Amino acid sequence: MLLLVSALPACRITPALSSLPDDLPAATEEWRVTGHDVRYAGAPVTFGPYSTATVSGSGLSSRWALTGEHLGFGRESSRFGFQLERERTPVLGAGCGSSLDFIRLQAGNAHVDIGNPRDAPALECSIWPAGGNPASAPAGELLLWQKGWDIVGTLRGPFGQVDIVSTRRLEGVPMPMGVPVTYRFTREGRLVAHVDVLDAGAMHLVPGLTESDRDWLAVAATALLMKVD
Repeated sequence: MLLLVSALPACRITPALSSLPDDLPAATEEWRVTGHDVRYAGAPVTFGPYSTATVSGSGLSSRWALTGEHLGFGRESSRFGFQLERERTPVLGAGCGSSLDFIRLQAGNAHVDIGNPRDAPALECSIWPAGGNPASAPAGELLLWQKGWDIVGTLRGPFGQVDIVSTRRLEGVPMPMGVPVTYRFTREGRLVAHVDVLDAGAMHLVPGLTESDRDWLAVAATALLMKVD
């Protein structure tokens, strides 16, 4: 079970422009991220005591299309996996993917792609304990989907369920961004983690969490940091 403390103002130690939530508690741990702002196949992601030891894929999207003279269809997809370590000890592994069908309208050399108008999965990850068999049933899952301009979803594991919602606000900017810049993790309405995916990125964990809780939140944060929209 996730242990929570009363929300007090938190101090910011990174110079990111994304807005911090008002209910981020005092003594929240904040870690800078390395390996997020420049993605390439096999690039490790590191923050605090956590790092990816083994990475397959890059989180970048690949796409294909079958197009006739005026009309076609296609699919954009992304697949990647990683093993997460805490202080060089493997703790969890994840296999992630996303896909989006689109329609391509062709006129001469010009074309336009129209995405599936339905809410579509933005990211799906199966999560196993370190050394677990990916062919076996996962111990938990991360499932995110598009909801208009935003992304919402859940992290499920031994502790129960954590709800995730993206935010698109920057400090001092009245209009929201067109893509998520942070993700808010809550359990029963209480903030437990906050992930900044703007520029280099940052990870925030509230105090009072068990070691297992921190590992699961960290593996979900890593998947979000590796995903490239």
